[in-house]
Amino acid sequence: MKVFMFPGQGAQAIGMGADLFSAYPELTRRADEILGYSIRTLCVEDPRQQLGLTQFTQPALYIVNALTFLRRRDLDGAPALVLGHSLGEYNALHAAGCISFETGLTLVAQRGALMGEASGGGMAAISGLDEAQVQRVLDSEGAIDLDIANLNSPSQIVIAGPRERIAQLRASFERAGARKYVVLHVSAAFHSRYMRPAMAAYRRFAEGHRFATPAVPVIANLTARPYRDEAIVDTLCAQIASPVRWCDSIRYALARGGADFVECGPGIVLTGLYAHIRRNAAPLVLEAEIAPRPDPGLAPRSIPAPAPVAMAPRATGATAPASGLSAATLGSAAFREAYRVRYAYAAASLGHGVSSPELVIRLGNAGLLGYLGTQGLTVEAVETAIRQIQGGLSGGKSYGVSLSPDLEGHRVEDALVNRYLALGVPHVEATSYLQITPALVRFRVQGARRDAKGRAIAARCVLARVAHAEVARAFMSPAPEAILYQLRDQGRLTADEAALARELPLSDDLCAHADTIAGTEPVAGALLLPTMRRLRDQVMADHRYPTPIRVGLSGEIGAPEAAAAAFLLGADFVVTDTINQCTVEAATSERAKDLLQAAGIYDTAYAPELHLFEMGARVRVLKRGALFAARATRLHDLYRHHGSLEELDPRTRESVEARYFKRSLDEVWSGARAGLPADESAAVEHDPRRRMAAVFRQYLRRGAELARTGHPDQTDYLIACGPAMGAFNQWVHGTPLEDWRHRHVDDIATRLMEATAALLSERLQALAA
Repeated sequence: MKVFMFPGQGAQAIGMGADLFSAYPELTRRADEILGYSIRTLCVEDPRQQLGLTQFTQPALYIVNALTFLRRRDLDGAPALVLGHSLGEYNALHAAGCISFETGLTLVAQRGALMGEASGGGMAAISGLDEAQVQRVLDSEGAIDLDIANLNSPSQIVIAGPRERIAQLRASFERAGARKYVVLHVSAAFHSRYMRPAMAAYRRFAEGHRFATPAVPVIANLTARPYRDEAIVDTLCAQIASPVRWCDSIRYALARGGADFVECGPGIVLTGLYAHIRRNAAPLVLEAEIAPRPDPGLAPRSIPAPAPVAMAPRATGATAPASGLSAATLGSAAFREAYRVRYAYAAASLGHGVSSPELVIRLGNAGLLGYLGTQGLTVEAVETAIRQIQGGLSGGKSYGVSLSPDLEGHRVEDALVNRYLALGVPHVEATSYLQITPALVRFRVQGARRDAKGRAIAARCVLARVAHAEVARAFMSPAPEAILYQLRDQGRLTADEAALARELPLSDDLCAHADTIAGTEPVAGALLLPTMRRLRDQVMADHRYPTPIRVGLSGEIGAPEAAAAAFLLGADFVVTDTINQCTVEAATSERAKDLLQAAGIYDTAYAPELHLFEMGARVRVLKRGALFAARATRLHDLYRHHGSLEELDPRTRESVEARYFKRSLDEVWSGARAGLPADESAAVEHDPRRRMAAVFRQYLRRGAELARTGHPDQTDYLIACGPAMGAFNQWVHGTPLEDWRHRHVDDIATRLMEATAALLSERLQALAA
């Protein structure tokens, strides 16, 4: 079977395509019209030295690849299967008839422009180590800020991340046996999490184009499997910020019968990789990948819709369903024992104190676990709230508080840990972490000891809420050695505590969050939870901890169906979040709760995240009844396309001042500067882009404050909200809980868990029948 391969960025060279442009004059003319410059001049002469710039490289390579394909097709015949490396995937889609030459060029030009705007990142190619070995080095160095970007062959892996971090790891990889460690000459960390802002902007552009069903299979970099008709845009967009699985793509092609591999483009890089893969890796073992499509001539069977799940009555001592399931038996008994709670259930922290002391106390006194939301509060306010919780709970009742990294560098995290240790806080929910910090390690490890059997045990519990496998792995691993040495040398850990830390995972409980967290892209819980469980099993096998790490799910839990699915997938516990802010105990305004009560599952949108504004990180917020999401996104677009506030045209500046801030940007900057630490204020003031970000960030802060206070103008309310809120509203419609004034956090927890047990019992009995 003939397979055509198309190279990506890095294959470009001056002079490429010189014999092709005259052979295909009409396509060359169309390319010039689309791009607005001469493609022949760029490729053959490169008089302005632009060929190496991403925004020029990508369209140039696409055109040369496409013209090469036309020539090879005329000479060798059409391929039976196609694939392309990164950018080359667009040529594969063109070769398969999925997109026209013009559409492909338009898409690639926009992709190149957006990726060309990214900066600050770097990449390195590592030869002589396989994927597992590379990952072990990253883990041992605590380098969770780096991603594997390209899996080019069994022993050639490319990593991506912050440029300075890339430079630091050369010696570590060489000690691990790498033959070569080559820092690549690139402007950004391509195919990594740092490209998500570009991916999000590209999606808005790509969704306006049409894609035909490929005439031959196109192997996707993202999955190393053929494109699916219904997921072309999703796959193309995700490719920008995901690893290129080239080795497995070639292995898949070999398994499908690929024998004649033809490289269509400049150079022979892919030909060399193909030869290496064929020598050193076996074809993939293919399983049934796609269910047979139904014959359109056959009428579908009539399948009755499932009956709606009824609201379970709140009752104490309720009998278990006939299956033996009950709210008190779902999930992990070890979770219930560790936290001394009735159910394998917790209420997540909601920032800025929305998860109030009243909320945590109510749950704790009901035998349930809730976490105080500390993000955005002063250290003094957090201490006051903790003392209120401790005074309001009856003896032995559980509670927890949240802990987040210093995303803005104000050293709050370390001060909070000092207070937590002094006040005897037993449980922490770690959120928004992208890498492990000394403060987090100190909270976990201080006071560690050995039990009667000689096993290392921690004095406090950490539940980590994460959405990425690499972050999950870091939390399930022992603390990084470098941090342990640092804390020991500073006298913040004893030598015994540091030694015990090497036998302990950083978290007892790993919560897979199936929604946006600190700039992540959401992943469905049905995919994320099994992934995290398999990762847990790998880590347990590697470290042989005596007590299994528990894995739960959050982000989707708003109705019994979602909780039931989580437990069926093996969740040890579930965590609710959004739904708890629309309760009597939540510390937000009645106006905000009215909006939340009216929300449906489609009434959310993505908006810039406050602390990671410059990175383009996004969170999900309520869009029904508010313009915050649209306006905050507009501010981030202005930040991306301007170097300073002074570059804004007068009309735009006037509109932003009048509609968004209700005052001048100079006044906004004065307020922002007053909130910065003294040593940071001057540095920000003399950096035009940082000053612009600090000003625009004030809109986000103001939106959160307006929602908490219930300002009459709700246009700019920032209300964190996921679709689970809409699912909950639908579930309780027509019941006493339809009105948020009757919603109490402990009642919600009890009803949700009891209804989940009843639903599971019913469905399991139906399946058995």
